[in-house]
Amino acid sequence: MQERDNVRFDDLKNHLWKNDEQPENANAIIYNEVSKIRRIINKCTKKSFLRSIHGIGYRFINGESDSV
Repeated sequence: MQERDNVRFDDLKNHLWKNDEQPENANAIIYNEVSKIRRIINKCTKKSFLRSIHGIGYRFINGESDSV
């Protein structure tokens, strides 16, 4: 995977809210919603398709390998 395949956390936050409209708990909201999405995908497929990339954001993976 290349860096362009990552979803940057700040880009996600800016896409959801304009800077002056971001709630104080915007990070917590995103973490919680991503966790929900991850649980649903894992329950339905028994595979992991979403990986957290420390300091960057998230990456979709092929579901067969959880390696970077």
